Amino acid sequence: MPIAVAYLWRRRGRRSAVLHVAAFAGVAVACFLPFVILAPHGVRAMFADQLDRPLQVESLGAAVLMAAHHFGLRPLTTLSTHGAQGLSGRGAGLAADLSTLFEVVAVVTIWIIFARRRNPDREAVLLAAAAAVAALVAFDRVLSPQYLIWIVPFIPLVRGARGFYASMALFVALGLTQTYFPRHYWGLADTYQSPYSWYLLARDLALVAMAVILVWGLSRGRDSAAEREDWPAARPADA
Repeated sequence: MPIAVAYLWRRRGRRSAVLHVAAFAGVAVACFLPFVILAPHGVRAMFADQLDRPLQVESLGAAVLMAAHHFGLRPLTTLSTHGAQGLSGRGAGLAADLSTLFEVVAVVTIWIIFARRRNPDREAVLLAAAAAVAALVAFDRVLSPQYLIWIVPFIPLVRGARGFYASMALFVALGLTQTYFPRHYWGLADTYQSPYSWYLLARDLALVAMAVILVWGLSRGRDSAAEREDWPAARPADA
């Protein structure tokens, strides 16, 4: 949504951006309001359930803790909660908090980088959207295999060398996921079985690499002088 608003503001002006934000808010209210009226406790419970989730065993933070566990540094325990398996033990809470912090910082940074472009084109919108989704998945405290499906529609559409390298990172991540899921998932979740815990760490690092490639490509993008002159929102009102 912030990427779309920034694009509309730059290309069509403030009025268009505000109108689309209002439309988005109207749809969101229409979706939630009936449930807020009928069962407000249920709506609160839904958000509380998501915010209280522990570090899921396939997340980046969990993969790092599993690696430390194999070196005898941190004892871990697996808990089945919130419909998934999460880690408990020394460092798990800190890793979960850091994951959320990195996730928020990464996504907001992408929004800012994109918003600072004076005349973004559709390719830049796609690149920013792909980077935001990639960062959201890579640093989330919960990372189930189906989350990778969110990335698939975006990455192959990114053009140039950055799209190629990001697609290769995605291909590696998808392949590594298949090495342990679903056949060896419970061995990984319950006993942090090797070598699958190492495959998991490599998968999560591939996702981080993919996000970094996309963010780097977005930050390297520059508007040409001709594009800056064609920035509609910068034109005088009587132009």
